[in-house]
Amino acid sequence: MTTPLPSRFSRALCRTVAAALVGGALAGPAHAAYHLTAFDGTVGFDEIMAADYEGARAALERPSVDLDRYARHANLCVSRLMTGEIDAALGSCQRALDAAPAEFAYSLGPTFHRKRLAVLTDLYSNRGVVKAMSGDSYGARADFERALSLDGDNANARRNLEHLAAREVARRD
Repeated sequence: MTTPLPSRFSRALCRTVAAALVGGALAGPAHAAYHLTAFDGTVGFDEIMAADYEGARAALERPSVDLDRYARHANLCVSRLMTGEIDAALGSCQRALDAAPAEFAYSLGPTFHRKRLAVLTDLYSNRGVVKAMSGDSYGARADFERALSLDGDNANARRNLEHLAAREVARRD
């Protein structure tokens, strides 16, 4: 369960956007069980939740000043993945991971430390989904395991790793 954070901070969604993969650009049951995290409180979030990924991408690509750049890049990662732009999604996920540590560099206290771990966990899990979708099972596994090393209770990262393992077993049979 995600610890509630002050409203200025992003909150991880319990709802998944993975169901849209079945009807989206990356259709197929092999991808339907992956779980992604979109971040509330940033441009494009409402569009992502409404499955308007093109609208989310357009809003997120407009220039703006963000307090949480990592959240903008993370949501751009989700919207790009959901429209089938895997390489661009991977780049957005990486930019989110690159931005997060800098934004948390001056964070003090246990609340900020928990937020930092929760955000990094979600970002690694999202990047793992993108890698899995691109066929990079090894990289996906490494990202899911990294996410779980930061927060072993993260449900999305755990489900994503389990789904990846099940796909690997099915592929071998």
